[in-house]
Amino acid sequence: MGAGAAPARAGQEGDAGAAAEAGGDASSSEKFEQGMAEYAELKSQLTAHTCVAGAAVSAYFFLVWSTEAALGAALGAAGSYFYLKLLLEEVDGLPLDYVPYVTLPMERIRKKLPPEKTFSLSEREPNEYLKAKMVVQGPTKQALKSRMLIPVGLAAAASAVNALASAPLDDEVLPRAAVLLGFLSFKAALVVQLWNQLKVMLVPKFDVDAFLKKYEE
Repeated sequence: MGAGAAPARAGQEGDAGAAAEAGGDASSSEKFEQGMAEYAELKSQLTAHTCVAGAAVSAYFFLVWSTEAALGAALGAAGSYFYLKLLLEEVDGLPLDYVPYVTLPMERIRKKLPPEKTFSLSEREPNEYLKAKMVVQGPTKQALKSRMLIPVGLAAAASAVNALASAPLDDEVLPRAAVLLGFLSFKAALVVQLWNQLKVMLVPKFDVDAFLKKYEE
């Protein structure tokens, strides 16, 4: 009877292990789907906030500045919308294991992490020369992205219109300042989103460990 119970117990343990593994896979799948749903919602919010900010700036300039300024802000806001779309498409194309060349300083969080935990390739590079090269290379690659042609094109268009109209700097047909402020609409959307996500970190009793649990595998 004891000999027969051992294989049965082993079979039960094997079934339990398989069930636990399946449960873990299901949990990981659910977390992945939840994360992708939150990311889709984030993209939708950023796009909507960009459009709202652009419309608000254009309407404000129409009321307090001029029709030309409102048109300039609307042109800049349109460029801002397409810039954001290209940026989001670039993020969509990144692999799940993507590691950037450099990251923003996050010293308060780093103090709670083990030394081997890194956020960028430059942090993992022991050679100081190669590390410095990466620090320069990362921003340079971003500056050469195709989306960067949008602000350049907006500035060139505004300058060309004003040049053709022979407008002085103090009385531009298409105010470049209005175009620039309209283009910064996506920045306003990003600031709002960052504030909503990170405002808890400004609380004196902010728990870094609890915050980091969101990003644990």
